[in-house]
Amino acid sequence: MATTAQGLCEFIDASPSPFHVCATVASRLRAAFAIGIGLPDDALLGAVLVKHFADRQLRVAPEVIAYLLTHMERSFAAAGEMASLLDMVSLRDRRAVTVALARQLVSEAGVHSSSSARDSGVT
Repeated sequence: MATTAQGLCEFIDASPSPFHVCATVASRLRAAFAIGIGLPDDALLGAVLVKHFADRQLRVAPEVIAYLLTHMERSFAAAGEMASLLDMVSLRDRRAVTVALARQLVSEAGVHSSSSARDSGVT
């Protein structure tokens, strides 16, 4: 038992202190590059919209996707919410998902894409 304790004490004495480890990690993090993640571009956000509609077994014309890309908030969450809302309203009203329906829901929701949000990118 004494040799085990002695070995443990020798191990602790030979190890760098926790403060040394923290300083080393902090130094490495400061040396790393920092980048920002911008808003999704049209191709990515359009693909996300198509995927959300396909998950709901909805066939949506490319014109609807194009309209939504220029009039909705540019986020993945907003794409999912818009697909869900369009699905719900189209089922309730028994009508297809069209540009007219998308326009109605976007205007009712009061959401739109700003030009500054469209132009921002990775920083």
